[in-house]
Amino acid sequence: MFTSEQYHAIMAKDRAGILAMIDESPYITLLPASKQGRYLIGTAKSDRAICLAWGDEVEGRVTLEIMEQAYEEIAHASLAVPFLFFCRTCLVVSPDLFVCMQIPYVFESGETLSTLRTLNLRGRPRRALLA
Repeated sequence: MFTSEQYHAIMAKDRAGILAMIDESPYITLLPASKQGRYLIGTAKSDRAICLAWGDEVEGRVTLEIMEQAYEEIAHASLAVPFLFFCRTCLVVSPDLFVCMQIPYVFESGETLSTLRTLNLRGRPRRALLA
């Protein structure tokens, strides 16, 4: 369990610092800086898009407008959905399109792999059985 000092240290990081923490995950590959978008930052091994909304309280939250902008970046890069969004807070619910992972708690709980597995299952729905 993190101490309050560790939480504060994470929350004080700039975008590059958070990207460095995300890059430590063996399940995520960051895109080169030239290919990153405002929100799109990388991919999972399954070509699932990985996005980040980071900054102050306003810049670090996901709204419908931000989610739509991220989706446009993902579509332009031809990556798979549903996608994973790292952020401070999320004001949108759309389990078929994306999953939000809240910073700093995601770094403590280590849920990235199980969340990516769930996204893969959602991204491959079963065909309806023929009667």
